[in-house]
This record gives sequence, structure tokens and C-alpha cells, in this order.
Amino acid sequence: MRGWAEEGRPSLLLWVLEYQSRGVPHLHFVLGHTTALEKAFAREFFRALKSAAYALGLGHTSSYERALLEHAASAETCTSLQPKSSPRVARLDP
Repeated sequence: MRGWAEEGRPSLLLWVLEYQSRGVPHLHFVLGHTTALEKAFAREFFRALKSAAYALGLGHTSSYERALLEHAASAETCTSLQPKSSPRVARLDP
């Protein structure tokens, strides 16, 4: 089993900037969620994002638990969530 020291830093696999219909930029992030460190980072990222969004009046954000449920639901309808054509996005573990 890999330890915390060997895991390095959390992975931001992909981000996409999308403009909402009202013209406001909106970011989507795809975070690594394989190692214990990545899972801890993702949980804290969601918590901090929700707190900042509330404090700054930025609107709705999903909770970590909600994101896991949404991912599980989407995985049921997809054969694979990993991109087939982009090795830069796919995670390669040694």
C-alpha cells in the first residue's frame, strides 16, 4: 500500500471554463480521486468552495457527498468515464 509520503500532491486532471447564459464564467473541475490524499483533498476542496461561495455570494455549489452520488449515477449509464483519446487526462499509476 502506498503511503502519504509517496503519494505526492493531489491531481487536478482537467478544468473547463463555461459561460453561463447570463454571461458569468463558471468553472468545472475534474479532481483525482484514487489515493487517500486525493480523496482527502477533494473533500476539503468541496468544503472550502461551498464556504467561499456562501461568503462571497457566488451561488450554488455541490457538496462532496452529492458529487459522489452524481458520479455514481452517471457511471451507471456510461461504459467508461475515462477518455479514450487523451493520454494527458488519463491517470497512469506506476
